Amino acid sequence: KKGGGGRVVEALEQAMGEVEDVGSSTATVVAVTGRTLIGANLGDSGVLVIREGKLRFRSDEQQHYFNCPFQCGFPQQDTIEKAQKFSVGLEDGDCVLLATDGVLDNVFLADIEMIVGAHFGRAGAFADEKAENTTLRNVANELGRRALENGNNPTYESPFTVGARNHGLQYLGGKLDDITIVATRVSFEAEKDDA
Repeated sequence: KKGGGGRVVEALEQAMGEVEDVGSSTATVVAVTGRTLIGANLGDSGVLVIREGKLRFRSDEQQHYFNCPFQCGFPQQDTIEKAQKFSVGLEDGDCVLLATDGVLDNVFLADIEMIVGAHFGRAGAFADEKAENTTLRNVANELGRRALENGNNPTYESPFTVGARNHGLQYLGGKLDDITIVATRVSFEAEKDDA
């Protein structure tokens, strides 16, 4: 749902206040409070929550116009106050992904769901933290490989291609861009152990 995210916005504002180098970037910041993911997203990077292989939440993409995302930077461009603030209820086993546009412009959401679902479906209950971390690393690596492969393919009808077409532009192929993925899985086992 919309709203929430106040603390993460404050953290982002504090970080931006310390920037002295010239440049700009999209920004995504999240935190978990109790059983809720709170966050702020500025630009076309994003947050996805996948539950049992299905997309439960995706942050909004923010652009001035097609392929011109909101960005924070120095000198100041878009203000942090423009960031989408959100809060999402979490359940045990949810997969939370933070991804840059290099991923989201080149990998369709259905493919992301399939990749996450396949890895967690195979893993079942994790024997230990090491097995879970390996699965998360595999999810991130596979998404990164897919984004890079699709981004390099001049004939791939990518999410970016579809977006360009929806804005009346001619474009075919992937769109090479920064590819960064953070993958984590929600576990409330500590709460169970404390009960």
